[in-house]
Amino acid sequence: MPYLIRFTTYALRLLKKTPPNLQPLLIKELEVIKQAPYQAAQLSGKFSFLRSWHVYLRGVPYRIVYEVQENGKEILVHVLAKRADVYKLLERLYK
Repeated sequence: MPYLIRFTTYALRLLKKTPPNLQPLLIKELEVIKQAPYQAAQLSGKFSFLRSWHVYLRGVPYRIVYEVQENGKEILVHVLAKRADVYKLLERLYK
C-alpha cells in the first residue's frame, strides 16, 4: 500500500520556487518514493531521522529530504533543493 505524501509549509514554498521544468520531475520522483520510501539513503548525525532521495536534472544534483512516519503511513517532505543547499536549509530549520 503506498504512503501518503505530505509537505511542510517550508517544503511547499521551496517546491514553488523550483524551476518550472523541474517540478514535474520532482512530483514523478515522489510517486516512486510513495511506493518504497525506505530505498532512499538515510542521513546521519542529528538528521538521522530523515532520508534523502537523489534527483538529477541536466547534471545538477537535487535532493528530496523527507521523514517516514509509519504510524500514519505518511511521508513528510521537509526540503526540496539543490544538493549544495540541502544541509544549509536543514540547519536553518532545525537549529
